[in-house]
Amino acid sequence: MDISSSIHLLGDLLGRVLSEQESPAVFEIEERIRMAAKNRRADEGDITRAADRSLADEVAAIPSETARAVASAFALYFDLVNLAEDAQRVRALRQEEAGNALEPVEDSIAEAVSILHARGVTEQQMTALLEELCIELVLTAHPTEARRRTILSKLQRIARTMAELDRPDLLPRERLACQEALYAEITAFWLTARTRTSRPAVTDEVRTTLYVVDEVFWEVLPQIYADLDAALARYYPGCAWPPGPAGIATATRM
Repeated sequence: MDISSSIHLLGDLLGRVLSEQESPAVFEIEERIRMAAKNRRADEGDITRAADRSLADEVAAIPSETARAVASAFALYFDLVNLAEDAQRVRALRQEEAGNALEPVEDSIAEAVSILHARGVTEQQMTALLEELCIELVLTAHPTEARRRTILSKLQRIARTMAELDRPDLLPRERLACQEALYAEITAFWLTARTRTSRPAVTDEVRTTLYVVDEVFWEVLPQIYADLDAALARYYPGCAWPPGPAGIATATRM
């Protein structure tokens, strides 16, 4: 699927969730505001001022008892759109690599090593560089990343199901199963409290950090080393460098 199809599918599923978990009226309000915002962005000049008024009127008309649901609907919608954009980025990178297997992908480790090789960096210089290389990963309790671990895990499951939908060999029943799985995950997401009921303690921040380590680092770091190994084998076949993750240090800042 392209990004437009992904957003359309996720939006339809969210609309279904809103209608069933809240009411069709809430979904209709959300859609009117979304379309008014879309028109405001697309229009210019005098039409923009009319679109501004239309959007302001739609927001002002939200009944107080449904304001929370509408705000939550947009928060969830933007989470889903971000996932669709991430999936499109991954899709584009895979297509680029598949279409030009002889050249390294832009901004990749292989491209960086190839640039050094093209600029005349010798194997001895590369070996010395790798021996001195130290990458420090800083995990910080940043106020802009206040999402609960359960929210992060739901986003990850939705992303994995979306990736499954990109498989070209999916049978119709398998595609339907993936769409129903997405619906179930979005429903669970809707029913999950986004915010914490109390201020996070240091132990909460530590658990969030460990979630990143468990769910991201153990999968990504070996792939980074594999990519570097492959690049060195291609451009510096005689280059020796320290094996294993000795060159990566992890720092956690609270």
